[in-house]
Amino acid sequence: MWARLMFLLLAAAAVLGAPSPPSPSTLVVVSNGAQRSELSGWVRGLTDRFHHRVTVVDAQSRKTSGVYLIEYGERLYDNLAIFAPNDVYTVSEIVKFVELGGNVLVATSKPQKALRELANRCGFDFDADDTVVNDDSHPLRIDFAGPAFGVVSRNAIGIVDHKPVAYRGIAQVRSQMSASEMALVVLPGQVSTYSSVPGEKSIESAGDEVVLISALQARNNARITITGSSELFSDAFAAIPSCGNREFALQLSAWTFGQRGQLRASNVHHHRVDRPGDKVPPKQYTVNDTVVYHVDIETFDGESNKWKPFVANDVQLEFVMMDPYIRLGLQASKSGHYTATFTVPDIYGVYKFRVEYERHGLSTLSLSTIVPVHPKRHDEYERFIFAAYPYYTSVFSMMGGFLLFAIVYLHHKD
Repeated sequence: MWARLMFLLLAAAAVLGAPSPPSPSTLVVVSNGAQRSELSGWVRGLTDRFHHRVTVVDAQSRKTSGVYLIEYGERLYDNLAIFAPNDVYTVSEIVKFVELGGNVLVATSKPQKALRELANRCGFDFDADDTVVNDDSHPLRIDFAGPAFGVVSRNAIGIVDHKPVAYRGIAQVRSQMSASEMALVVLPGQVSTYSSVPGEKSIESAGDEVVLISALQARNNARITITGSSELFSDAFAAIPSCGNREFALQLSAWTFGQRGQLRASNVHHHRVDRPGDKVPPKQYTVNDTVVYHVDIETFDGESNKWKPFVANDVQLEFVMMDPYIRLGLQASKSGHYTATFTVPDIYGVYKFRVEYERHGLSTLSLSTIVPVHPKRHDEYERFIFAAYPYYTSVFSMMGGFLLFAIVYLHHKD
């Protein structure tokens, strides 16, 4: 009795004490106390809704007290948000931070040399310092200095918001010299959007060429998001009734910091179709075996701080030896469990089960499992092959005919 009670107590403690994903640590660098106050609602949203441990420092205190990103080859923070226009960190420091898996958000309307170089490395260029981006067809009637406009959120990272986003600041354009396939335009300008120097007729960029928010996802799935408007995240713009800046800014930050669009795979398993109970995958397969492949795919939800099933109809499995011999779609269930059944090719060698899933706005999912395929043993072939039945018939008919001829020849009398 006591042993059973103790077992139940231990089981309950294990369930209640199951560890949740750790809260990400985020360093926010602002220009001064006034900007710190303007971003208080955004910072509060990160801590309350997305469970961040946020440290806010101003650019001057960073230089005097030495707030470092990396120490002894290890990241001190998971995420970095830069709202200060001056060069708080060098490009090499930021790039090293990203190489170690850190995420970076840059939002400033007056980028200096380091931030301009960072944007260029991501495949985009800021317009000139004295330019502003505007849209005469969608102006916002607000009591702020300088032009502001609303842009429909046609973003590339899956943020659903029916309200426009208020924007005021500088524009970016795609770089012709440092274009990257890993770069994406999160928020483009509208047809009537343009960038120019106030009071002048010349236009730097216009229409879809204008990039309001850009991003890059590195090969290690770390993310960099750059925008030319720090006010997009401010409490003042969040208070505009006709716009949805607060929700958009938080969802954009969640994506940048790896709390949206993050995929992981688990329970990768494969077996012969006639051996569904095998817990351990076989060490090898035989040509023409029928194989079943299983994998669970999940996506992270930053608000609940939990992994949830990821369901898509375009995930593919490849069976590869140098080149793909088989490529077929994985069938998904509502629980995020994917399966595929296929017949092993009749060519033996060393193959790989491979799943490569790359989509804009989602982290790259790459799975690879090596398995050898050997030919059949001599006693595994069919004793009679269906295609050879005509030959079998001719052999036995010839034997029967010869036997009949022998009987007639030996026993026939004239």
